[in-house]
Amino acid sequence: MQGRPLVRESPKLFLMAAAALVAGLCGCREEVSVTYSVSDDVRELPPPYRKQIASALQEYFGTAATPRLRVPDFDAQGDAEKPPLVNLVSPEKLARGRDVFNRRCWGCHGHTGDGRGPAAEYLYPKPRDYRRGLFKFTSTPYGMKPRRTDLIRVIRFGARGTSMPAFRWLADEDVDALVAYVMMLSFRGELEYRLAREAQDLVDPEAEEPELIEPDYIPELVAEIADSWKEAETSGIIPLTVEPPFDEESIAKGQQIFQNKACKGCHKVDAAGGLLAYEQLLQSASPDVLPEKIRDRWETLARNLMSPAIMAQLQEKLGEDVLPDNVMDNWGNFAFAANLTSGMLHGGRRPIDIYRRLYTGVTGTPMPS
Repeated sequence: MQGRPLVRESPKLFLMAAAALVAGLCGCREEVSVTYSVSDDVRELPPPYRKQIASALQEYFGTAATPRLRVPDFDAQGDAEKPPLVNLVSPEKLARGRDVFNRRCWGCHGHTGDGRGPAAEYLYPKPRDYRRGLFKFTSTPYGMKPRRTDLIRVIRFGARGTSMPAFRWLADEDVDALVAYVMMLSFRGELEYRLAREAQDLVDPEAEEPELIEPDYIPELVAEIADSWKEAETSGIIPLTVEPPFDEESIAKGQQIFQNKACKGCHKVDAAGGLLAYEQLLQSASPDVLPEKIRDRWETLARNLMSPAIMAQLQEKLGEDVLPDNVMDNWGNFAFAANLTSGMLHGGRRPIDIYRRLYTGVTGTPMPS
């Protein structure tokens, strides 16, 4: 069984995933009751905090039936107790984007943008979870939001080597609305996450009355997140020099840099990549210390992505309790160094794409700038 591809091992699962993906691509219009799910972080909070966060999310983002993207206008506050809210995007555009998303995207990304659509369980790499405000392949520095053009490019051309398809045939108006809706889902998810973190610091089981999140803090946080999206639009990385010639001398210089720098530590000497730092994993870690959702699928994942020899060595390390930091990404998935020889570069194959991956890294992963 070891080393066999996942498709052969479980054709039923493969067919279920394919059916879910095709339904999304073909625009399955079955009516479903759409609501935004509550994050695990919020679900674990006491009821008063859950209620406060739910109220804030609805105030700024509406509901799945009536999506909004509103921010506080501090300049117009005057003597009012709270600043008035203004729409960053028209409700009509968000409604159109929601409809496109629910026809084409939710099967993988989920209605809330959490990456937990019905097909997600059967896909690897996993669909993107937008809710932390993190996007891998951007033209902006590491950790910054993407520009609109970054999101448009992924929608139009897909992510090669993943289950993210290209939607070249979508009307420009639909793509524009879809980008606005994805930005709203990401904005909403990041606010939810950060408010949950704030609430976790305030929870006191011994207190008679809960100390809720300071009301003034919420609009300030909304404005901060809005500014981060605005800043990204003017932060695109432009090469500092002209593109070098594609000749033997340039290739030799690049090879020397690749071998002398840290590149080969993850991508290996032959640039074939693989599980980051798996030598360290063999020496010091085990499935026992992996997050539960990953540990549950460890055997299948390892069997299909690692050789039997490596699997045999891993089985001898089950008692260890140290996991190298650069084995997982920020979404709790295994981080794989790209196979640079495959031609399947997820972030794009253009020279400018590769330049930006090297210059800025890949946000949310161990790939540094």
